Amino acid sequence: MNLPNGKPIKGGGADFLIGHRFTQHIRSAGLGGLFGFDSGAIVAFGFRAGISDRLSVSVARSNLFKTISLGSALQLTRQSATTPVTLQARVGVDG
Repeated sequence: MNLPNGKPIKGGGADFLIGHRFTQHIRSAGLGGLFGFDSGAIVAFGFRAGISDRLSVSVARSNLFKTISLGSALQLTRQSATTPVTLQARVGVDG
């Protein structure tokens, strides 16, 4: 499962990502397999840069088939005292 956050990034800002997904199903691993944490992991490294206060671009690479992901995000609304949620439009391509 991949649940990206809507964390805003300011223009000129940068984020570095280190992500991992474990390969064993939680139910089959059980307590003895620490619910999958003892299985192998798919690791990804990435970088996201803020082009403006509302637009960001990203690149990431995973060791699963050496996948490269390119993406962009546009902040439609940002959480504030008058707006209860952050909405973000995202587009991406993997290869």
